[in-house]
Amino acid sequence: MILKKSLKPILALIISLLSVMSTYDYILAETITTDTNNKYINISIVSEFPDSIKFHISSEKPIPYNTLTLKYKILGTKATQTENLQIDQNKSVDKTITIQTSTSKSYIPPGAEIEYWYELSTKEKNIYSSVRSTYILTDPSYEWQLIENQNGYIYFHDFDNASAKLILENATNTYLSISQLLGLKSDKPLRITVYNNWKELKAILPPRSEVQEESLITEGMSFGDTGVIVLLGNRDAIIGITMHETVHFTLRNAMGDVSWSIPDWLNEGLAEYANTESDGKYNYIISKAINDNSLFPITSLTKFPGKPDDVILAYGQSKSIVTFLINSYGDNAFQKLIDYLRQGNHIDSALVDAYGFNRTEIDNKWRESIGATKIDALNTSSLPTAIPQNIPLPSNAATFSENIETEKPQEKSCVFRNSNSNEISLSGGMLFLLLFHSFKKKILWKK
Repeated sequence: MILKKSLKPILALIISLLSVMSTYDYILAETITTDTNNKYINISIVSEFPDSIKFHISSEKPIPYNTLTLKYKILGTKATQTENLQIDQNKSVDKTITIQTSTSKSYIPPGAEIEYWYELSTKEKNIYSSVRSTYILTDPSYEWQLIENQNGYIYFHDFDNASAKLILENATNTYLSISQLLGLKSDKPLRITVYNNWKELKAILPPRSEVQEESLITEGMSFGDTGVIVLLGNRDAIIGITMHETVHFTLRNAMGDVSWSIPDWLNEGLAEYANTESDGKYNYIISKAINDNSLFPITSLTKFPGKPDDVILAYGQSKSIVTFLINSYGDNAFQKLIDYLRQGNHIDSALVDAYGFNRTEIDNKWRESIGATKIDALNTSSLPTAIPQNIPLPSNAATFSENIETEKPQEKSCVFRNSNSNEISLSGGMLFLLLFHSFKKKILWKK
């Protein structure tokens, strides 16, 4: 009997706590509710690419909320975008939200995956949250075919199935090998879209300057964090372009927010190192530069030059230097270099930490390996200088920033061919494969 009396206060306390916990759970449930069935709203999406995406939002009957917030993000990027709708609780919902995608800032590339969901709220701030769904943005102008593997997918139309499969296989192999070299997990999917000719591709590219529109043909473009690679499929060098652009996507993933710290010679050199289609293509131009003492100092290749002949030499040098670093010092040292750069270190500091040498010392060791004159033995005033000539590409295509005050331009890699001028401007990474072919023909003709 004494035991029972002593339990009464404890039981009362337990009942009281359970009551409070039950009430607390109820409050939480009223505040934020997630329903796996999306019982209130139906959403259908219509692509009007490249101009816009339309979200049609409807309900079969009135719903007990005042505001609908559509939320969406491009998979691979960080920022979430929102659009709000006011709801009449006495009427069923039947509205359309149009997302403009036709400007350089709002552009979303074809093949991008969009994750979307919605939240419903009352004036009392009670919130209902739906489950998340995904939508792959495609160009409605064509009937697309799809090939997938565990590392990504490729969209194509009226294009040879075997060729599309080969593109995806080479992109995958490049992605896996470079990820291993950089010590990365290859867990972000590749998203490739192939257009058949320049007319098709030009119509969907992000806005650029009129001068660039007239003078350059884009052969490939990598859209940074999104994993999207857009290719021009009727090029003989399509496999090489695929490898090159895949490396830019992989390196962007490795560097994250500090991708700006990668100098062009390292960025493009690694892309060409992985591009087995370019093996041997730079031998003549490098040999000629050795004989003429016209090799660029590595310190002048932070940004690439603008003249066609200089561009080819810059790509050839960069590939040769990166190949030298990997073959002479191994994968681990190269991985350390990328890790130090990822920490925000300057390229000289990163090279010293990884290899024990700064840029000039690395440059001289590379020159020694190919039989070129060392920099410190030359009159440096007679050395060529790479003069960058940048063109205004869209400032942040296919990306959004969580904090507009700290927003940085989206790194893009583009492959361009000049159609009618003697001088080509560069921005980001550019590879002039067709230009190289024409240059090679000129050399052969001279010989």
